[in-house]
Amino acid sequence: RVTINHSHILQGRGDRREFPLYSENDSPIFGSKIVLRFRPATKSDIVFIKEFKSKPKGTTGVRSKEAFTPPIRISNNLSQALRSGSRKNAAGIMEYRVKPCPDPARKDSTTWMTEDEIEIESRKPSQKWIEVGSGNLGRVYFEILGCDGLPNLDNALGGKDDCFACIVFEDAVVNSEVIVDSNSPRWMPWTQRAFIFNVDHPTSQILLGIFDHDKTTAISTHDPIGRVAVDITNLRPQTEYTLTYNLYTSGHVDAHDPVGTIVVRLRTQWHSVPGIYLKSFTFPQKNYVNTFKKHDFRTTHFAVVGKENIYDFDTDVLNSYTHELLALIDILHYVKIAAVTVFLWRGHFQCSFPLPWFQRDRDYRNGTGLQPARLHCNLPLHSIFAFTTSAMLVENYNLLPSFFFFSIAWLFLATSDYNRRHPSPWMKPRSIKSMYSSLLTGHIEKAYIEEYENAEEGEAFEAQEKAEIEASRFIQTDSSNKTEEHIVKELTKEEEELRKMDSVDDNIATKKNKMSLLTPLKHILLPIQLNLGKIIVVLRVVKSLVSWEASYYAFFIFNFSILTGVLLLFVPWDIIFRWTLRIIVWGSLGPQMKLVDHYYVRKYQRNEEQRRADEYANQTIAIISAKRILHIKNEKAVKLKDMKRYMFGKFIVEVPRFKEYRYRDVPLAKSFAVPFSDDEDVPPERIIATKKGQYLLGDMIPIWAKRHNDWQKSLSTKRIQTARRQKPEPRHRYNVQFSENEQTSLMSSPKGAQRYDPTRRYDTDTDFTTPSVRHTNLAVSTQMMNNNIQSFFPPWGRDEGKTEEDNYVEV
Repeated sequence: RVTINHSHILQGRGDRREFPLYSENDSPIFGSKIVLRFRPATKSDIVFIKEFKSKPKGTTGVRSKEAFTPPIRISNNLSQALRSGSRKNAAGIMEYRVKPCPDPARKDSTTWMTEDEIEIESRKPSQKWIEVGSGNLGRVYFEILGCDGLPNLDNALGGKDDCFACIVFEDAVVNSEVIVDSNSPRWMPWTQRAFIFNVDHPTSQILLGIFDHDKTTAISTHDPIGRVAVDITNLRPQTEYTLTYNLYTSGHVDAHDPVGTIVVRLRTQWHSVPGIYLKSFTFPQKNYVNTFKKHDFRTTHFAVVGKENIYDFDTDVLNSYTHELLALIDILHYVKIAAVTVFLWRGHFQCSFPLPWFQRDRDYRNGTGLQPARLHCNLPLHSIFAFTTSAMLVENYNLLPSFFFFSIAWLFLATSDYNRRHPSPWMKPRSIKSMYSSLLTGHIEKAYIEEYENAEEGEAFEAQEKAEIEASRFIQTDSSNKTEEHIVKELTKEEEELRKMDSVDDNIATKKNKMSLLTPLKHILLPIQLNLGKIIVVLRVVKSLVSWEASYYAFFIFNFSILTGVLLLFVPWDIIFRWTLRIIVWGSLGPQMKLVDHYYVRKYQRNEEQRRADEYANQTIAIISAKRILHIKNEKAVKLKDMKRYMFGKFIVEVPRFKEYRYRDVPLAKSFAVPFSDDEDVPPERIIATKKGQYLLGDMIPIWAKRHNDWQKSLSTKRIQTARRQKPEPRHRYNVQFSENEQTSLMSSPKGAQRYDPTRRYDTDTDFTTPSVRHTNLAVSTQMMNNNIQSFFPPWGRDEGKTEEDNYVEV
């Protein structure tokens, strides 16, 4: 047990406190303690505890319906699915039944439509939206329009896929409506297809998976078809994007063949452009989404990760990690290009200069007069920068720290320039100039991209780059290939001799035994796979930064490097280095070291046991501190896990924080973007439902609300504003009598001595602010207290006749 003073409880603000444990005979239990938190209870805390006590033990997902949008299937009737899905109208044109149902407002004209009419109808604005998420940085308006070329997973049953989409964004998970019996589904404007995601970080991704809806049981679930990750980092506001993506079964392993396409439409809206850059200074918060049912967990896991389980041993995943590490040799190709460009002064920056002394002929077509000629050339800026900085550095070593950071900025500038050379607008990152402009003006320019814009040029650029990489691989491995050919020939000879002797065993049971040998090695190979996975994720994140896929982070690193390099120019490094060396030489090699030896070293050697004891004590303290940090971290993780299980469901999926996928999902050439003006009438969004995100805030009973940078400040501001709008409620007044000890403690306090009067009635809410008598915000109903109470202490902790030291709460 532990005894706690009332002041500890009344003064608590939710901070973590440790108390030693005692046995029943009040003797301390060595090494045992209890950790408690105290804070004033809010109305939401009281409601939460009452609801928690009313639920059976082990209940999970009490708020799952408020944070999860399940797929909707209008009819499960077999006869409805088997009805004819096509017909010919009076003109002999083929018409198809609109799925999943016609427009309730236009049933006659939307029950049967031609293929072109269905396509046009699906591109119309959505009629109903669902708002989800807990971010407050901006909004993403996301619509699912249709899919094409999906594999038929219900072919054995004589039907087609019943397609629906599962979408995960930050701390929210939603599902679309089910389109039955179609391998090229189209989601109509009146179906559940449109969602508004509240954004918390500008580098977040929309993770989407397409599934075949089946009847779920304990062992069967919805069949996964394909997935895609939609990156919103480089999308411009006030621009409507209609994007077509390839669907893949995985974003991690080697197998990366498309299984169909999907068309989505989205646009972004930011509350503050400078807020985007400020938010990019921080890392995204960890997001976990919970589901109440296991089949929902499987669909969510596939949308986030893919078909493989990267957290369990899998030979495909391990081989994929190995191949990805070996593929890093392709970086040598880009290093070679950079070296040739810098050392051979090859121009890359296009510019033109007017030549006033040369004039061109008159342009009669445009009616212009004589124009000065212009000189077009490519300047080797990288070579100029490398030569200038190296020459300065050779003459002045003080510039080394500054030029180190300048070189980082130079690297990001060069990679940005190289990636922007790609002809396809979907592969180009945002330019540094446009990011500076948006940061200073608070306005991001719109985008206009046509269908198949620079598609042929982009394919030619990628083919040429791939050919160059393959050529460099062949050159690097040519000699090794010759050696391998020699080994293969030798092995072939040996195999022929073995066949002659009939000693070759082709029984596949041997292979099974070899595969079975992997099972005992799982405990060895699984840690290797997990560690490789962590290394791979770090390399993928670095790649996304250098290639400007995460443009906001790259922009921050670029500017930070430049600013740091400029500041370091003013540091007198030569003086610092010289005086550092002087202090080291004079301090460690001077004659005063004799005194150090006499008064310190020898004395220290005599007390060798004491020294070892001190070292052991210091190491013990360090270990205890580290264990305490880990223990607190584990406490928060366990508490968050249990709280999320209770509120949203026991199945948890972690959402990636960064660009952690091996392959980048790029829109296809048929995608396009159309800007809209500020004055243009955008179709209003009719929000039919609002689903909260699954982000929880707080160390005790968490707050389930929007994300805030300083939630306590926002809550206090909200309380102040509410108090100003509302009339003050009458306060409860009690006839309070104080004991002699309490009168003494009050009179000893300066505020208490000024305000205490034994003859008057006191306002228990405001008259006393000393912790020993304040009780108004405790989670104790005033109905529990009689009007004739004899103390300000809570009714369970005060016994009349006991002294102040005896009044403790026993836990």
